[in-house]
Parts: sequence; structure tokens; C-alpha cells
Amino acid sequence: ISVQALGATRTSVISGNWNSTAVWGGTAPVAGDNVIIGSGTTVTINVNTVSINDIVVQSAATLQGDGTGKILQYGTGGGEDLTNSGTLDLSGAHRARLRLVGASQWGGSGGTWLLDTLDLNTRAVTFTAGSAFTVRLTGSGTPIISPGSITGLSTMTFDFAGSAAQTLPNTSNVRFGNLLANNPAGLTLRIALSTTNLLGDLRVLQGTLSNGGFTITGNASKQFEVAAGARFL
Repeated sequence: ISVQALGATRTSVISGNWNSTAVWGGTAPVAGDNVIIGSGTTVTINVNTVSINDIVVQSAATLQGDGTGKILQYGTGGGEDLTNSGTLDLSGAHRARLRLVGASQWGGSGGTWLLDTLDLNTRAVTFTAGSAFTVRLTGSGTPIISPGSITGLSTMTFDFAGSAAQTLPNTSNVRFGNLLANNPAGLTLRIALSTTNLLGDLRVLQGTLSNGGFTITGNASKQFEVAAGARFL
């Protein structure tokens, strides 16, 4: 018989740093806990976290990095374990790394997703049915690392929106819904895009999308757009 201990649920009650006991009403999260960022609070990741099971960011709540690239580790390997209906800001001045320790399912309604680097750590990301949010990736180089897999939905959007040149991950196991090239410094393919790994639209909003010598074969019912001033090579 296998027995799995269930962690406690820690809910932020005031704004402050992740490792502040006052933020959580007395006890900071430990390995295996579930975390809720409570509505009206902002929690800043100022340490590399232990491995958290579930993370919920409620409406009008913010979970953000401290800008130094600290690591937020989470994942249970079953069910929706990252739910964002507020703001998850791990980019720019709030840069942090999101690292999976188990297969993960993302969901939530009305949330803002801002990521510098998504470290799949050879794990898989899926999305709750009906999800229709945009994940903005701002990290330089390849901001999706150590794949893993991503199984996108046609209603999901990945927005490559860095300020330094970016590249797509070199694997067919990352399957995008809609894909935005939104980087003035450019985005480069490292693998062919087909109806298998691009389910929705491809839009070049700014900068240059370079095909890297690879082909792009989209779905005939979807759109390929190059905005004014942008380029496709």
C-alpha cells in the first residue's frame, strides 16, 4: 500500500516576500504544500522555493519575482496545479524562473501570464479544456528550456515578446496553439512548423521572424499575418 502525505494549504493574507511567515499568517510554505495567492495581495519570490504542489493566483492577486532570477518550483503530476486568475509576473523587473517538478496542467480565467524562462525540466504542460489565455515569454535566447512537452490548444496563445533575440525550442514536442512573433530583435525557428505543432494562427507583429531554413505549413483555416513594419524571412 502506497501512502502519499498531503501538504498544507498556505494562503497569503498580506503582501510581502515569499519567505515571510507574516505573509502566510504564521507559516511559510514548505515542500509539498499548496499555495494560494489571496485576492488583494502581492507575493514576491525572493528565494528559490521548495517544491510546491498546487499554485492558485486568485483574481486581483499577484505572484511575482524579485528580478534576480529566483526559481519557483512546483508540480504534482496530476490535475490542474497552476491556476492563474490574477497576475503571474516572472519577467523583466520581476524576472524569475518557473520550473516544473512534475507534469503540469495550467488553467484559470482572466489571468495575466508573463514569463521570462519556462523550465520544463523534461516534464509536460497541458491546459485545462476551454483555456484561452496568452502566455508571454520575454527571456532571451530560447525561453522554453529542457523540454519536455507542451500540448497546446487552438485557443491558447504563446507570445514571444522579448527585447533580445529569441528562438523557438528545437523539438516537435512543443505544440503551440496560436504563435506570436512580437520581438523587435527577432524570433528564429529551430524546427519546421506544421499542423502538428502549430494548431492556430501565426502572426508576426514586430521585428523579423526568420524561418531558419525550416518550412512552415499551417492549417488552411488559420491565418498567417505579417504586420506593417514587421518582416518574414
